[in-house]
Amino acid sequence: MTVTATIKQYFPLRGFGFAKCDDGAPDFFVHVNDADKDFLHIGDRIECEVKAGERGPIGKNIRVTSFAS
Repeated sequence: MTVTATIKQYFPLRGFGFAKCDDGAPDFFVHVNDADKDFLHIGDRIECEVKAGERGPIGKNIRVTSFAS
């Protein structure tokens, strides 16, 4: 399932964080290794697929659609 979301929490030294879906679905885990950029920032708008993971939903094939100001 492809969703649009906003990065709401991100830990740059560890390369991961969480995103909030626009449609109100549960927040999901994001990792920079699954992104089209070498970095992510709080407030970035993304589009990605959300898959079931061992500990909850995970964003895969993350594309940054707009950067935080």
